[in-house]
Amino acid sequence: PVHLYQRVVSTPELVRVCEEHKIKDTEERDLHPEVWALRRSVHQNTAATGTANWSEWVRCFKDNHAKAEKDFTPTVLNTCLMKKWKCKDIIIQLAGRTWVDWTMKWEESVHKLPFPL
Repeated sequence: PVHLYQRVVSTPELVRVCEEHKIKDTEERDLHPEVWALRRSVHQNTAATGTANWSEWVRCFKDNHAKAEKDFTPTVLNTCLMKKWKCKDIIIQLAGRTWVDWTMKWEESVHKLPFPL
């Protein structure tokens, strides 16, 4: 099953985060609501047509997501790594779970849009 999630982060929330983390290079007038989206899916660990085993998943979705998207999506014209954060040694404990070995990147993908867009 695939689960889709979406959250709108309001301008006041963004202002509060900037204040809490003492971010000085962002003006409040430049902040606008942001839509954050994600999908969660569960798969068998199988290398078969239409799915991937775990090592393929890590390579294509975690380590080289933008390249894989460009390779498999004909409408992607270009990708660019805008920023990458060092998260290797960060351990997060949340809701009884421990999260390790995670990545955080800001990647831009340019898509060819259909007419009249």
